[in-house]
Amino acid sequence: MLRLIARVRAHTSEVHALPSNRYTKDRIKALKAAHKLTERAESLLATSRAALQTHGGRKQLIALADEKAREAALKLALRV
Repeated sequence: MLRLIARVRAHTSEVHALPSNRYTKDRIKALKAAHKLTERAESLLATSRAALQTHGGRKQLIALADEKAREAALKLALRV
C-alpha cells in the first residue's frame, strides 16, 4: 500500500510538471481527488500505527487506507 501511495504521488508530481496548457478541468479534478484520497490513506495508516486498538480494528483501518490508495490510483488511471 505504501508503494501504491508513492506511485500515486510520483505520478501526480509528473502531471504537475507538465506545461499549464496541458491541464484540463478533468485532469485537475482527478489530481485534487487523488491528493485527498492519498492524504486520507496516509492518515488512516498513521492512525492504525499509533492507536492501541484491537487487531480487528487495526486491520479495518489498514483496509480502509488500502481502499483510499486504490481509489486515488484509479482516479489517475494507474494500474493497481
